[in-house]
Amino acid sequence: MRRYDVVFGTVAVLAAITVSTAPAAERLRESFTGTTHTLSARSTSGRVSATLQSAGRSTDGFWSYAISSRHDGASRTVTISSLIQQAFELHVTDAIDRATVVGWASRNGVYAFNVVDLAGARLMAQVPCYKPVVSPSGRYIAFVQWFPPHLTNMARQSAVYRIADVARIRRESAILMTDYYVGTAVYPMSPLTIPQNSPSTDPSLIHQIVRDFVWKDDAHVKFTDLYRNHQSTIQVTLAPTGITAVTVH
Repeated sequence: MRRYDVVFGTVAVLAAITVSTAPAAERLRESFTGTTHTLSARSTSGRVSATLQSAGRSTDGFWSYAISSRHDGASRTVTISSLIQQAFELHVTDAIDRATVVGWASRNGVYAFNVVDLAGARLMAQVPCYKPVVSPSGRYIAFVQWFPPHLTNMARQSAVYRIADVARIRRESAILMTDYYVGTAVYPMSPLTIPQNSPSTDPSLIHQIVRDFVWKDDAHVKFTDLYRNHQSTIQVTLAPTGITAVTVH
């Protein structure tokens, strides 16, 4: 068993992380009517509720959806253009006035998640990724960092596992940039040492996820990685000051 002590220290996360004790977001309803897709969610306290509705492509060629929300009795609607073609999860929490939307970005297994500032009525981040799983409170999202397949075999692309705190995501400019590196890389510990994506790379030297992320609670998430023909279970522990440990079994 190996244990690493790490903290949030990437460009995308500028301050110590705080573990939310907010109730888990409750997914209430999902319906399809023609080309319109509707999702609804609310926090268990009832203070925050939201409904997402999508209806095809917007004029800029991206897929569009609108989120209508109520927070302590105040109503607002945000209309978003994003990479997501088909949304299938909507998360809201009491602790932060933001929503996270998860869905398909393409038909070849690429997902994306969007972080939406409900109060500011704007999209904070759109992140293409693989295997995204949101924590019980909706505060954190674990995912495999997206990599463009280009002309190489996708099975030979090495995985980098990341965790993002949606409350810490900041949009510094008026132009939204798709962010592949949002959040903190938690495994492998030195992503820059991973072999370059090449058809000649030995597949045994490539990190691959073989068991998806599972959140026990907002403080614990685990997943299983394959490397050098050996499977390892990685347990990530979070505390109010950030990620306190990554343990490899």
